[in-house]
Amino acid sequence: MIESEFVQTIKLVEITVKDKNYYLEIADVREIFVPERIVPIPLAERSIVGVTDIRGDLYTIISLEHRLYGNGVSSKLNSDSRFVLLEIKNEYFGILVDSISSMREVPASIFQNRPAIVETEIEWDYIRSLGVLDGHSYIILDLESLIMPLGSEKQIKLISDTSSIQKDIFLKNLKI
Repeated sequence: MIESEFVQTIKLVEITVKDKNYYLEIADVREIFVPERIVPIPLAERSIVGVTDIRGDLYTIISLEHRLYGNGVSSKLNSDSRFVLLEIKNEYFGILVDSISSMREVPASIFQNRPAIVETEIEWDYIRSLGVLDGHSYIILDLESLIMPLGSEKQIKLISDTSSIQKDIFLKNLKI
């Protein structure tokens, strides 16, 4: 008789920021887009890159590199750059990452009750979970810690709840 064991897994999106690999849980990711035009928002917090139109909805885009590494970081787009659209506490955000490397499914057990020594330059508050599998480090980012402090300042929001005149102005700027 063959016995099988059920192994609970976590599905992850592997992203690259500043030549380092991090992971987001797929459950947090709504969509991934190739960036097009971004309209800057005057006087916005420095990690807010601007807004973009995605199928008629305007999203505020946040530089994940700036949130993780702080001042002096640029948010330039290149052919590998991607917007990752997220839903956190029923609010929609977009983060700018350098690239998407892969999708992975790993055993949940690598993150449970195992001390892991992982070298990283980012604040521990931004890490949801750490794990090591076959010599490879997995750092799952805590999106709430990264994004919600900005949202509590009401600088980030899906702009669809602004007036139709303001939305038309943003859409015109995006199409220039």
